[in-house]
Amino acid sequence: MKKISMRIILVFFISFVFCSENEKYIFKNKSLSAGYKSEYNYEGELSFNIPGVGYIQYGSYLNQIKEYLGKEGEFHKMQLTYTDMKTDNKVGNEEVENNFWLAMNDVPCYLYIDSAGWVDHIEPAKKEHDYLLDAFEQEYINSGKHNFFDPFGMVHNNITAKAVGESWITTFDSLRILITTNSPISYASGKNTYTLKKVKKKSGRKIAYINSIQELNVDSNVYIDFMGGGKYIVGKTKGIIDYKIQWDIEAGELLYRRLVGVSYGDFEMDGEYFTTRFDERRIYKKLK
Repeated sequence: MKKISMRIILVFFISFVFCSENEKYIFKNKSLSAGYKSEYNYEGELSFNIPGVGYIQYGSYLNQIKEYLGKEGEFHKMQLTYTDMKTDNKVGNEEVENNFWLAMNDVPCYLYIDSAGWVDHIEPAKKEHDYLLDAFEQEYINSGKHNFFDPFGMVHNNITAKAVGESWITTFDSLRILITTNSPISYASGKNTYTLKKVKKKSGRKIAYINSIQELNVDSNVYIDFMGGGKYIVGKTKGIIDYKIQWDIEAGELLYRRLVGVSYGDFEMDGEYFTTRFDERRIYKKLK
């Protein structure tokens, strides 16, 4: 009788695993819902070399608190606050701080998000911080488009639900990005290939493990603080960005994202031409 029971349990377990692997999912963000509040930790580093200047590194480290405040008119309202902000910026042998960026530390702002999930406009939470509006817009609008409903482009691109092992592709063109926080706007185009690697239960919740390969082309504009002044480099880069993502399916929110990328480009600075390599690493993980 014990042998029969064990066989039944084993068959049930195999069936359960099989069914789980054949479930299909569409990944939507649920952060624009009543009561949503989360905190994330972010670490980002970008490095490259320039002839005559040397090794350049930009490092940013912070915590981010996100809280949904409900609807205001036609917009969803989200409050974001950066805390514990630090930088590790080096240009040649100099250490450089971006004090304008650091001034956002512990200063909340409001993001007004349209019905499609895109940020329409931003306001500092207090009038006394209106002078930081440009810094907020650089950080939350010009530094790259983030969709608060559709983070993987599945809804916008009419992509069907995916099972473990399946992939989907999204493309982008003329995307506004900032290579560094004090640089002019650059424009990116490319392709994302997502693959749902596995889904497993952790603490009773279904967690999706998603890999993404991004093929990236950028018309690049970079400003570099140097010896009390600044220099601009202009050029075109091509690169591959590798993402590892963990997504809470039921909560509809990001748990972890790590990217490692390498890009190569031909640039001009002060009438001189050179080739350089950009190395990038970013980690974004949920704290609570």
